[in-house]
Amino acid sequence: MAQFYKMTLYVCDLEDDLSLKEIKTLIDERALSGVSVNAICRFSNEQTGKQIAWHDDVDINKLDCPISAWEKYFDSETT
Repeated sequence: MAQFYKMTLYVCDLEDDLSLKEIKTLIDERALSGVSVNAICRFSNEQTGKQIAWHDDVDINKLDCPISAWEKYFDSETT
């Protein structure tokens, strides 16, 4: 029997050196395919958010920050 999972993943590229395609490839090939040859994944609704100056006080630089802190860096106009 196959088990399905759905999740939202936010990624902050601190050095701005990865593309969305590279991130997806790393997740697919190194995370999922590295664990099992019996895992497949589908990416959808991808967005690239705003760029910000990173510093220690950025609101998402906390383990317990709410989803709303991440969401404010994305909007329907951002692709």
